[in-house]
Amino acid sequence: MAFSNVSSRTSRIISRAAQFTRSIEATSSCVNQINRSLARSVWHLSSNKDRTGSSLDVVGSVQKSVTWPGKPCTCGCAGLHTEADKQLSNFLAEEIQIEKESQKNPKIPTIAGFSVTTDGAEVTLTKEGSSDERVQVIFNVNHSVEFEENVEAEPPADSKDTDTPDGQMRSYPDFRVELTKSGKSTIAVQCSYTTDDDFNAEEEVEEGEADNPQDDLFLIDEVYMFKDQANEKTYRVGSEVMQGEMYDHLLALLESRGVDNEFADKLSDLASSFEHSSFIKFLESLKDTIKE
Repeated sequence: MAFSNVSSRTSRIISRAAQFTRSIEATSSCVNQINRSLARSVWHLSSNKDRTGSSLDVVGSVQKSVTWPGKPCTCGCAGLHTEADKQLSNFLAEEIQIEKESQKNPKIPTIAGFSVTTDGAEVTLTKEGSSDERVQVIFNVNHSVEFEENVEAEPPADSKDTDTPDGQMRSYPDFRVELTKSGKSTIAVQCSYTTDDDFNAEEEVEEGEADNPQDDLFLIDEVYMFKDQANEKTYRVGSEVMQGEMYDHLLALLESRGVDNEFADKLSDLASSFEHSSFIKFLESLKDTIKE
């Protein structure tokens, strides 16, 4: 009796396993058929030679009308663009127009005594008229822009929007000054613009003491020397471990080469104008890349 029950149970298990196997085979066959149908539909869609009017794409028993663009597309998308592409293209067109209208001067300003060369986002200023020593200032405008609020400007009397701050986008890039004398190593001084985080006016200025108009617009972050090219192995001295007297002498060294507060202010003007022009060119290039 026990043997009969075991045999019956075994038969039911084998029968169910056989049914499950047939179900998997049927599902696999259906998936393969769907994949073949989709593959054929895509092939017919991409190989259609008549791209000036409408064509019919048959997927199973469903017919869908496809309208091809007037000009063949060479981007590899078979002439189909998404709605997101169109919306982004329209936005960029408006943004480019706004940026051009707000651009003060498309021509990059110059700094007296320095020639200007650019390479992508990098700008190099080379001091002119120096035969025994080469003085260069190198900076990159990437991630250098911040909003500078004009706290002194008074809003117009008829202005209703009091929540919108008055100001402009300014570029304050870190910059490196390289001093190279013939046959000797190059002295590199890495600098950055001062910010509110560097100095707290309420803590620095004692009660009854006026602000010093000669406060430095930039700080020295580090100094190092190299021949040919610097790398990660090059030894560098940070300003945090530098003697105060040495720091002052380095500032005087830069000032004697024309790198002072006035230069730093003009460098920011140049960087702001160059960054704005680069941003507009980027928008135009992006729009041209995604346009239909």
